[in-house]
Amino acid sequence: MLSKVVHQRCRVIRASWMATGMLVMTRMLMVDVQEMACAWSLPISTRRRNAVHLLGGTLLASGARLPTASAETLQPRTCLVPYETGECALSLQIPVGWRRDPIESPMRLAQFELDPSNTTDVVIFYLPLGQGVEAQLARWENEFPPDSRSSPPVRSGTFDVQKGSPIFLQVAGAWAGGGPAGASTGKAPLGGYAMQAAIVPASPAKSNERQYAFFVKNAGPESVVNKQSTNFFDFVRSMRG
Repeated sequence: MLSKVVHQRCRVIRASWMATGMLVMTRMLMVDVQEMACAWSLPISTRRRNAVHLLGGTLLASGARLPTASAETLQPRTCLVPYETGECALSLQIPVGWRRDPIESPMRLAQFELDPSNTTDVVIFYLPLGQGVEAQLARWENEFPPDSRSSPPVRSGTFDVQKGSPIFLQVAGAWAGGGPAGASTGKAPLGGYAMQAAIVPASPAKSNERQYAFFVKNAGPESVVNKQSTNFFDFVRSMRG
């Protein structure tokens, strides 16, 4: 049972999240704000392993052949998201030439700029699986209207929590945009775009916990996305949660 101090701490965190619009977004995604905001402050014996540490009020955080890993293009492994206790919630290897930028939304765990023209970001979200892997992949695919696709959706890899293996998605055409919840932007689709995305399992959930995952997305001009394809796959496969 949470102590009085922890309850007070959680109320402060939840108030901060609501002030940034986090509550609205998490409701759209059917995420329990109390669970996400307070899990990391539980005693070590009971806190969920998947919950990430909050720093400065924001989260520092089928059948196709996968690109071959190229270790020389990756920087040394680093801890991107530390637990409050000092352990690492997410470590990875960042491709050489990518730049980590400040997150533009409290929903994002991290954000990277992979092109000097500043047209293409790689963003990471940390959320419960909610409606499942298939539902999220379908939402991403639908950001490219079927009649405007220049390349059909291609999935590769297998999402496996026990093995920690991700599933990938690639699609190209006219991009209508959209967030992790699949909300429409209402804007005209942008032609000549492509998306590469992945869902990476976090640590296996306990029997009474939700399973969390890292959602990684990169959408931008097709020429830029295709050029960075190997780096993106290497980056995602390096993720350890």
